[in-house]
Amino acid sequence: MAVLIECVTVVVRNAAVDLCCPGGHKALLQESPNRMCCCDEHLSALSFMDPADARELGRQLAAQGLTDEGPDADLAIVDVAEEARRPAWLRVEKKAGHTFAWLASEPADPLVVPVAWHPEWSVFRMSREQRERLEYEGRRGNVEVYRDPETGKRFYVGRTSPEPLPASPEETDSSGRQALALFEKARKLVWPYLGFHEGPAADASTRKARRHLQQGAEQLGRVTERFAGAANVFWLLGMTHRALGARGPSLAAFERAYELAPRHPDVARELMMAYLLADRAADAVRVNRRAVDDHPQDAGLRSNLALALLVSGQVDEALGAASQAAELAPDDPICGNLRKLILDVQSGRRARPTKYPF
Repeated sequence: MAVLIECVTVVVRNAAVDLCCPGGHKALLQESPNRMCCCDEHLSALSFMDPADARELGRQLAAQGLTDEGPDADLAIVDVAEEARRPAWLRVEKKAGHTFAWLASEPADPLVVPVAWHPEWSVFRMSREQRERLEYEGRRGNVEVYRDPETGKRFYVGRTSPEPLPASPEETDSSGRQALALFEKARKLVWPYLGFHEGPAADASTRKARRHLQQGAEQLGRVTERFAGAANVFWLLGMTHRALGARGPSLAAFERAYELAPRHPDVARELMMAYLLADRAADAVRVNRRAVDDHPQDAGLRSNLALALLVSGQVDEALGAASQAAELAPDDPICGNLRKLILDVQSGRRARPTKYPF
């Protein structure tokens, strides 16, 4: 049997999905963000109009344990517009005028298509050349709108994930390239003060540092006007406002980033911290519970959950979360020290902190 390939399609082996993902491949198809999906007894295919959305699903599946590299990869991203190396187990060919994929060890027939699919439908994958020629008019909900400046004809591209920053300037139009250049300029200004490079962060309290951070925040704000769905821009804006001591704007930026990318661990991590700094421990707990559910092996998130639970007064549960974090990262002094702190609170040797920082 063979499954239909349209535009950019994530093809996964059902056996791997059934092993790694709750509900297996049937749940994966039921939860698909669009109806461009189908499966046979061996493979599932989920198609997207934009390659960024396909890559995002690939990242989500990889985070759940599927392998996405090497000859034994559990999934492959097939782009009808490009020839690319594919796993040896996957065959991709044209049949009846359309592209299909099937397990190489199995026969191709019969062909499987989405329930609502019709062979006369025209679903196109916008090429890089088309993006360069067309004018980007903006995004309306989950639909990107482009206009041909010569004919006035509009083209619509359905999206299933938040608008990310393009991977390269060639993937966007002139206004997008200007915004990307501004983003990179802002990133270089603020990055030394955020503590993500080797060595300690630069002193953010100096006059020069505050000027750089303020300029970076203003520039990042302008970037969000062009890439209103780019979670990483709002995340960096939140970090920049935090370095400036502007807790309100920082929290607002992290909340927007979380709306766009609720399952990204770093987004959840920083939003939780912003809630604690705003004396909103219950919200910090809520965000961290979901983050731990999404990333059960992340010791840092479990440690953050323990901290939020402690501040919110749920000491026994905080100890449980801290103990789990210490088990996941036995050599991490932060996890160990937090567990010891919670034990001291539980035994009465120390008063329970009700604010953060304490």
